[in-house]
Amino acid sequence: SGNDRTLNFTNATTLDGNFVNITNLSCEGAVTLNGAITTLGSQTYNGTAALAGNTSLTGTTLSLASGVEGAGKSLDLNFASTTALDGNFVNITDLTSEGNVTLNGTIATSGSQTYNGTAALTGNTSLSGSTLSLASGVDGAGNSLALNFTGTTALDGSFANIADLSSEGGVTLNGGITTSGSQTYNGTAALTGNTSLSGSTLSLASG
Repeated sequence: SGNDRTLNFTNATTLDGNFVNITNLSCEGAVTLNGAITTLGSQTYNGTAALAGNTSLTGTTLSLASGVEGAGKSLDLNFASTTALDGNFVNITDLTSEGNVTLNGTIATSGSQTYNGTAALTGNTSLSGSTLSLASGVDGAGNSLALNFTGTTALDGSFANIADLSSEGGVTLNGGITTSGSQTYNGTAALTGNTSLSGSTLSLASG
């Protein structure tokens, strides 16, 4: 087992893979992150957090009070508890979460977004980047979801409880996709299986 570490410095503190055998890691001031940072317990960043290189964070819970300034780097998250992602995660190339996430606001990446756990919306959400992978779909919790990806996005019956659903890029459709509001597909739409669409209105720009 490791020990707890609490850091509180006026200037930004650099954290990297040399921080090892820590149970709970807490930083009150600004940090730069780089490499693989693994804790046995929680990671808490109460100041700003910026990536200085491709970064992997692993532990039980993650709290990022000010999100992450990606500076064009990639971020991989692997936490046992649900991680909250929102519009404060900016300038990230590839964003990956192995664990469950909640999504809210505008989350834009220059590269891919990959969510290998469950994904639930806590507010109206816009996701954009090169490609999107949602292993368990999305629980909309009555919120709206807007997608804008260069690559084709696969949508199926695991996208549930969404108000308005829209995609600017191409999609594949499969199964029962139900919204309480509109469905708008402004790119190409292709079926990969028997498909049922239901909601208030449907717009298919390319048929």
